Amino acid sequence: MGLVRTWAVAATFLGLTACAFQAWHEPAGEQLTGSEWVLRDATGMPPLRGSSLTLLLAPEGEVSGSGGCNRFVGRWTKQRGRLTMSGMASTMMACPDNAVMEQEQAFLKSLEGTSLFTATPGKLVLQTHDGHVFTFASAP
Repeated sequence: MGLVRTWAVAATFLGLTACAFQAWHEPAGEQLTGSEWVLRDATGMPPLRGSSLTLLLAPEGEVSGSGGCNRFVGRWTKQRGRLTMSGMASTMMACPDNAVMEQEQAFLKSLEGTSLFTATPGKLVLQTHDGHVFTFASAP
């Protein structure tokens, strides 16, 4: 529970800058789809050591990836400069570490709250309604 609480505290501070966050920016040639995105930072904190959180946005509107322990799927849409994700479902394997399980649950819950995004070559930043910011790098 400590990781979730830490992400929430950091989100409060980042929420102060949320007004300056642009609704979206997708330069010509940059694609949200077709590349796996790897989480590098979650509201000022890197993922737990040994866990890899990923995101893949398919052109037909499916989102999938890894929460660090389990695989997940859901739906995504981009309308009027906003990116939303819904209907998240995941496998139910037990994580070897309780902290990884807590991180995964917080990550999946936050993805469903995504509203704003920026996409630049090799970088995707998602912001949730409550101010959490997730920074992804395109996978090699």
